[in-house]
Amino acid sequence: MFEAAVLTFTASLDDVSPLMVTVLSALRERKDTPTRPVTIPLPPVIEVMARIKLLEEQL
Repeated sequence: MFEAAVLTFTASLDDVSPLMVTVLSALRERKDTPTRPVTIPLPPVIEVMARIKLLEEQL
């Protein structure tokens, strides 16, 4: 029974191995790729303050 479990486990690892190699390769390539931070365009502070004032006046 133990031998059967070991054979099943080994077969499972053999099935997963190519996928793991692909994933690790993709991660390695991504690691070597420079990343750029994402910038979110924000409105100027004066514009935000004007909107807040306008909302306060509407209340």
